Amino acid sequence: MLPKPQDEVKKQRQIDADKHAGQVSALEQSLSNSRGNELRLTEQLGEANRKIDRLNAGLDSAESRATASEAEHLKLQQLVGELSVEQTNSRKREAEREQRLLSAVSDKEAAAGKISSLQDQLIEAQSNIEKLRQNGVAESRSLIINLVEHSRRVFELARKHSPKGDADVSEAATSQKELERLFCSAN
Repeated sequence: MLPKPQDEVKKQRQIDADKHAGQVSALEQSLSNSRGNELRLTEQLGEANRKIDRLNAGLDSAESRATASEAEHLKLQQLVGELSVEQTNSRKREAEREQRLLSAVSDKEAAAGKISSLQDQLIEAQSNIEKLRQNGVAESRSLIINLVEHSRRVFELARKHSPKGDADVSEAATSQKELERLFCSAN
C-alpha cells in the first residue's frame, strides 16, 4: 500500500523543519562564538588602555623627576662651580633620565601599536558578526521560499488525486494562496 500524500507531506515537513533548525542552530552558535571573541577583544583593549594609563603616569613621574633633577643640577653648578667630578655625575644622571624617558616612550608606542591591532581585530570581528547575520537572513528567506514551493507542489499533487469540490482541497487551496501571499510577495 502506498503512503498517503498527507503522510508524505508531514514527513517532508518534518525533514525540512529539522534541517532548518540545524541550520539556525549552527548560525546561532557561530554568532555566539563571534560575540565571545568580541568580548575577549574588548577586555584586551581595556587592559591595554589601563597599561597605557600606567605608562603615562610613569612618564609624567619620570618627567617630574627629570625636571627636579635638572633644577638640582643647576643649583649644584652654582654652588661648586666648574668642578669636573660634579659635571661628570650630572651628565651621568641626565643620560639615565633620558634613557628612562626613551624607555617609557618606547613602551607607550608599543602599547599604542597593540591597541591599534586589537581595534582592527574588534572591527573585523564585528564585520564577521554582520556577515553571519546577513547570511542567516538570506538562508532563512531561501528556506521559506523553498518550503512554500514544496507546499505548492504537494497541494497540486493532492488536488490531482482528489475529487472536484473536496472541502479539504478547497481549504488547502486557500491556505496555499495565503502562504504564497505572505512569503512570496515579500521577496
